[in-house]
Amino acid sequence: MKIYLLALWLFFIGLNLKSQTQTEPCSFTNDINVFFDSKNDIDLFFLDQNRKLNNDFSNRDEIIIPLVFHVFNKSNSKYKVNLSDIYEQVDFLNDAFSGTNTDLKNVPDYFKSSIGKTNIRFCIGYKTEDDEKIAGIIFHENNTDYFADQYIEGDNKRKKIKHTFYGGDDAWNSDKYINIWIGEMSYANGTSTFPGISNEYKDEEGIILNSKIFQYNSKSKKILVHEMGHYFGLLHIWGNEGGCNDDDGIDDTPLQNTFYTGCPKGEKYSCNSKDMYMNYMDYTNDYCSLFFTKDQVAYMQNSLYTYRNTLVDAKYLCDNQSDNSNIKDVEVFSSNNRISILKKFDNDLELEYILYDNIGRNLKSGVIKNNQYIVNLDCNGYPSGIYFVFIKSKQEYLTKKLLLINNKLY
Repeated sequence: MKIYLLALWLFFIGLNLKSQTQTEPCSFTNDINVFFDSKNDIDLFFLDQNRKLNNDFSNRDEIIIPLVFHVFNKSNSKYKVNLSDIYEQVDFLNDAFSGTNTDLKNVPDYFKSSIGKTNIRFCIGYKTEDDEKIAGIIFHENNTDYFADQYIEGDNKRKKIKHTFYGGDDAWNSDKYINIWIGEMSYANGTSTFPGISNEYKDEEGIILNSKIFQYNSKSKKILVHEMGHYFGLLHIWGNEGGCNDDDGIDDTPLQNTFYTGCPKGEKYSCNSKDMYMNYMDYTNDYCSLFFTKDQVAYMQNSLYTYRNTLVDAKYLCDNQSDNSNIKDVEVFSSNNRISILKKFDNDLELEYILYDNIGRNLKSGVIKNNQYIVNLDCNGYPSGIYFVFIKSKQEYLTKKLLLINNKLY
């Protein structure tokens, strides 16, 4: 009997240890809690924030916000984050925030009337240094394990990945860009800073994503949508700590006891109502993560104008914004295994071109001279995959994505 009781006691101790060490896919809650001394301070902060967000910005014009991706790959990693991964993330964001994602049809009928659409869109940003235009996708190599988790010694509010001095990459001006760092994390898929907490940490503003979510079999590639929700002021749908007495402050999201993972089927209940586990602010995977509600949309847009209003007029920093029509008159097309770059104007403008593979390697480069109209690039023998043609004049540039399959370009 004593042996049985001892075994039973060890079993429950094991369960307790497991529950204590179990971690969540988003480390936002842990990261935000370090700014407060107590739960009461957190509750007062969110109460004050809700009091300030009492305006309606739903009828404003479309807002386009530039993004900057600071990508850290490990040299020995089986999968390295590449250009196509970044463009896919921007597509996920724009589909989610505009409510144009094709899987929106999977929202259950009883929640369809709650679906919201924002007027916020995203682009790849750029900046100019020494008259050179630099795109907001910067690749680095860092072989430190779980580099994106590491704090600067003696400071539990600053992370090394966000600072060049510690082997990371400094943020671009957070008043004009949303900075997104990508690197290896030990457990979480991502985390985000929250609006209105502290101006002392402007250089920390932004989002961190785990590079592991970009692997081929990942079902967590929409995590940037989730973290962007935090960046614009949304809590998890079950609140900050969970339980039926905790709330996310959004009127049209039902109370929910805790989070869901995977992709549940059918109706689920807690707190005497149906759970909205298919909301972007839950933890369900890509197949079940489907929409923001109308009130979440209103809250994010309100938060943008209240706490991050300098981003509203930053669309001129998008890499496709230009008043010069010449670069827009360059056509890139493909036939079989050849890429053709056609300059459809007659002047003395010279254009540089670079052909990259999807991990950023320079495969071919050259200049279209002022007396040339077309350049043909032979891709025979290149492996199947995604390729990018980068074309630049002195003032602007454009990028074209192409798919090569069995020596045929599409």
